[in-house]
Amino acid sequence: MQYIFCQAFGIILSSLFGLNSAESGSKQEGNPQPNQKAFSLSSNQAAVSSKKSTIESKPIQENLIRSEAPSLFAYISPPKGWEIADPKHLAKSVQISFVKRNGGKFTPSINLAIEPSHLSLPEYLKVIRQLHESNRLNSWRQLGKVNTLSGTGQLTEMDTVTEWGSVRVLQLILAKSGSIYVVTGAALKEEIGSYYKEFQETFRSLQITSDLILAIPEANRRESLKEQIQLLSSTCTNQQTSLHNPEFQKSYWLPFQYTIVHQYEDMGPHWQVLLLKNIQQKLLAASDL
Repeated sequence: MQYIFCQAFGIILSSLFGLNSAESGSKQEGNPQPNQKAFSLSSNQAAVSSKKSTIESKPIQENLIRSEAPSLFAYISPPKGWEIADPKHLAKSVQISFVKRNGGKFTPSINLAIEPSHLSLPEYLKVIRQLHESNRLNSWRQLGKVNTLSGTGQLTEMDTVTEWGSVRVLQLILAKSGSIYVVTGAALKEEIGSYYKEFQETFRSLQITSDLILAIPEANRRESLKEQIQLLSSTCTNQQTSLHNPEFQKSYWLPFQYTIVHQYEDMGPHWQVLLLKNIQQKLLAASDL
């Protein structure tokens, strides 16, 4: 069985897990899109991916979020109009990436990477400075501090030369609970002025939490969501069914996704993806007991 997560809320998020895309009729061909070079910089890499990435309005595989059952969840709020990128060519540590389709030769991007590390922030910055400056085509420097929803991080800037021209990379780096969280924004140097505000807002939106539901500001909405999740779980148990069951999908799972997409739109697409994937994993684990 293959679960498909389809993005299209306003931009591309319309959240739909189906069984097999061909069987469920959820496969979307979409209009062919031009290949665009997507910049993907992991927090510990100073390399530009040379692979082409096609950003299409079609279902994205469930490995959209790469971490599995994390004890802590981390998410960002991307700018409006930015699309979730196909994860196929992302570095392993990159959890999710958003791109701005602008028709140019280089696609501006924002991504979140997480790396296990017990280094302090100054120690980590020293390591990546040496890494970046080992390439004479790079120019790296520390900027100021940035206050995020989960603490204060360090902002860095790197200019590098690529086959598409000079690219400027801004990174918000935060050390917390044995991990390094890196939010990276990249665009052509000549164009980055148009994206500074969006990058800064995304940097400040970084949220690290052990409870995604607790991040919902209103108590009544938190309780409503807990009740809906409990209904899913109890239905699986009482009816001795599972997420693999097409009838369960149709009657419970798909309506639940619709609720998350439309009633919790203010939480942002990254939060929605994380929540749905986490609930999906729990339901699948419960059905295997």
